[in-house]
Amino acid sequence: MNKIIPLLFLFVYYNPLISQQIPDWENPKIIQQNKELAHATFIPFGSVKSALYKDKKESVYYQSLNGSRKFNWVKKPSDRPLDFFKDSYNVENWKNIPVPSNWEIQGYGIPIYVNIPYEWTKKPNPPIIRT
Repeated sequence: MNKIIPLLFLFVYYNPLISQQIPDWENPKIIQQNKELAHATFIPFGSVKSALYKDKKESVYYQSLNGSRKFNWVKKPSDRPLDFFKDSYNVENWKNIPVPSNWEIQGYGIPIYVNIPYEWTKKPNPPIIRT
């Protein structure tokens, strides 16, 4: 009986501490679980000497995609212009967006931080998941 009382006390004390832990999927501090290792970007050069001493932007094979691009955001895919991909399509009325960028940060749509939508709400509150 004397051994059960300390165990019972430990269980009663420890149980609320465990229940206060944040699940991994809601913890923004967990960013490296099952994550691929970082890797380098490779830019070809004409010679070993130029690869060692030149800036990657000086390579004839380097092309930056940074800049300003035309952007048209619609709420539903069915609202998109159907022939926007044609060379003859007029995009003069489209807004400009900086690249690289994120369209949610530029004020379009709702910011979501995963590759699928939050189906349960129109106003997501990451990382909290409604149950």
